[in-house]
Amino acid sequence: MITDPRYPDTKHALKILIVVVTLNFLTALERQCNLFLTPWMLEFGTTQTKIALVPAFLCLAMSFGALTWTPLVEPFLGTTWGLRLAICFYTGSLLIASFISSLVPFLFLVLITGLGMSWMMPASGVSLNRWFYKYKMITNQTMEMGRALHVCTLPYLIQFVMSAAGWRWALRILAVLPLFVIYVIHYMSQRPDMPPPPNATPDETEKMMPAETERLPESGVSSRSNSSLKKRSR
Repeated sequence: MITDPRYPDTKHALKILIVVVTLNFLTALERQCNLFLTPWMLEFGTTQTKIALVPAFLCLAMSFGALTWTPLVEPFLGTTWGLRLAICFYTGSLLIASFISSLVPFLFLVLITGLGMSWMMPASGVSLNRWFYKYKMITNQTMEMGRALHVCTLPYLIQFVMSAAGWRWALRILAVLPLFVIYVIHYMSQRPDMPPPPNATPDETEKMMPAETERLPESGVSSRSNSSLKKRSR
């Protein structure tokens, strides 16, 4: 018997939802970018007009990167490695930026950060639409809940770190947060096994469920015991 069927709108789908919400919670940098504007302006010795280029470049990179995920990144790298590369872009660029003292290279790193962030959002939407049918509208809003939770919680931590250790350490903390989900990100690449129609005969059901038959040996159930279970059910 399959203890964790990979069907839409089931307990397994909730695992994908948790990963998506957590990923969006840990990478919503654009929601608190304004906290860094004044320290950046003092650090780089520039004006408010020029320092406003930082959130502008971030949003520009996010808009451009979202257009490249579906036609370029996911077909060549796949969802798992594409998202892991996005996390590497996000983490690496922020870590390097925390050591920069010049505005021009800092803006270049901001573009890389925004590119990494932009790949996470369309991948999150595609995963949720793949796993949720009955509650599709609710789950899409739940994805945004992760970014809303970021705004409600992390700015207090970041402000404390900035007052105690400076903006560079605050940026480094934001950089390493997505590394906590870099392994479980493979859940977002999984595809559900479609459940058979409710009026299907046992023979039709058996033909429509090849994925479970292939996956049973991986979960510790042999193919021989699988066939015996089918005979008993008949």
